[in-house]
Amino acid sequence: MLEQNAYHLNFNLYVMNFQWLLVICICISSSYGQQFYDSTSCFSNISSPGTRYTCTSLNDSCQTFLIYRANQDFTTISDVSYLFGFSPDVLLTLNNVTSSSQILEIVPIQCSCLGESFQANVSYHATTNTKFDDVACGVFEGLVKSITLLEKNISKKTNISDVNYDIKAGTELLMPFFDVGLNYLVTFPFISGDDT
Repeated sequence: MLEQNAYHLNFNLYVMNFQWLLVICICISSSYGQQFYDSTSCFSNISSPGTRYTCTSLNDSCQTFLIYRANQDFTTISDVSYLFGFSPDVLLTLNNVTSSSQILEIVPIQCSCLGESFQANVSYHATTNTKFDDVACGVFEGLVKSITLLEKNISKKTNISDVNYDIKAGTELLMPFFDVGLNYLVTFPFISGDDT
């Protein structure tokens, strides 16, 4: 009887240890896939958690999408397709429209693990003297931060004084979590008073 009680006691300890190990594993695995959200303004020159979505494997890449809001400088799908390097027909078909004037446009992006963050490299051709803040917040609508533009174009300080200079912009994107059944994520810029 004493041996049987010792057996049950040991078995209960094993079960309890297994349960604690399981709880620890679940906590670690659930926190592993989480990414921070950077709530700072696109004008911010401070790199904070969430400014970039981190990655660990240079082999990681995926097809994802972003929503681009037509603005005063990019009023048509043709303008937006030029900005992201696509044929206007591709965006017209993808957005299921026949007219090239639409406010919100879906843009397909090939996202890769470059350095330590997920991003898609895009170049913007500056035709006037401008600031990185204007490009980050105006042209790319907060899809890229000023600090990221500064880091990618380190020789230019804060202004782009060379007309016809190509600005390297790595739009920061979050990759889908394929292991939990997500195939696509959409990156969408919010603006104050947004009702869409």
